[in-house]
Amino acid sequence: MNRVQWPLMFMLLALAALALACGGANNSGDDDHADDDAAPADDDAADDDAADDDAVDDDADDDTTACWTDLPVGEKAVLAQGFAGSEGIGFSSTGELYVSAKTGVAHVHPDGSWEMIATLTYPIGIAFGPDDVMNVCDFGASILPGVNDGAMYRVTMDGATTLLAGGIANPNFVTYTPWGTLLVSDAMTQTIYEVTLDGTLTHWIDGVAAPNGMVFSEDRRALYVAGTLVFDSPVYRVDLDESGHAQTFATIAHLDAGALPDGAALDENGLVYLTENGLGKIVRVDPTTGAYEVVASGMKTPASMAFGRGPNFDPCSIYVTETFNALVWRVSLGVHGYPLASE
Repeated sequence: MNRVQWPLMFMLLALAALALACGGANNSGDDDHADDDAAPADDDAADDDAADDDAVDDDADDDTTACWTDLPVGEKAVLAQGFAGSEGIGFSSTGELYVSAKTGVAHVHPDGSWEMIATLTYPIGIAFGPDDVMNVCDFGASILPGVNDGAMYRVTMDGATTLLAGGIANPNFVTYTPWGTLLVSDAMTQTIYEVTLDGTLTHWIDGVAAPNGMVFSEDRRALYVAGTLVFDSPVYRVDLDESGHAQTFATIAHLDAGALPDGAALDENGLVYLTENGLGKIVRVDPTTGAYEVVASGMKTPASMAFGRGPNFDPCSIYVTETFNALVWRVSLGVHGYPLASE
């Protein structure tokens, strides 16, 4: 089957969203938090008012943990452009940045230049392991949920690619676990899978409607999950036992109706960040109360996020891909990210 083009993909996702809204698990239809003041999508190739983030802030004094001060908190700036859409994003332990872009994986440099280092079919999520090898989700040639041609790959930073596991129709987001495996979501289903580094695939939890972005809590005893293709935009918490087995799950927040929550990240204060792919925003959620606020807007289709790492990226900014845009953004938050389980 030929690859489905982007516009058709968006229509299919919308149809899937309606179906899950009618029958998805934990879909309460609560849209009271809808933000009527959402900023329109920014069609400009670059943000003319954004500060230039190409150079490391001189005030950092070579301390890679110091927040940069060149870009005001809440402002965004274009880091890189020229992509035919991008999705996954991740930093190596040395602070090298990689994104999945249409048909491959790109190495993005601090000055905004980039080059493709690996070719895949339809790469989506990226997660580094402690060995500095990328674990990459690939949809395969079809995004249809009934076509089981998706796969997980291992990609080194020089582009060497090996198949890790098949058997997931549309692997979307991937995160490394504290116990040394991978969790992989498929937003076209209600399943989060677990994949070991020898390629063994199992169901980690079922019944979670349209799971996408995932991030562990500070104590690693819960996993926060974005519910993408559900109209009332749920954010879930999956509770874990001491061995990392999924126990119960619950909806802890509902974002703006039709937001299509996508990527997820966690800051040093335990607050959860979600991209609203359908509304062009990033929101910050208190997982205790479910309250949330907009921290950035004016993007087209923000997808995945990663806090900066290494000497050449701001540790207090989040770097953001866009599904249907040519840009990768830097958004200044003024707070550090909480270390991922692989760090």
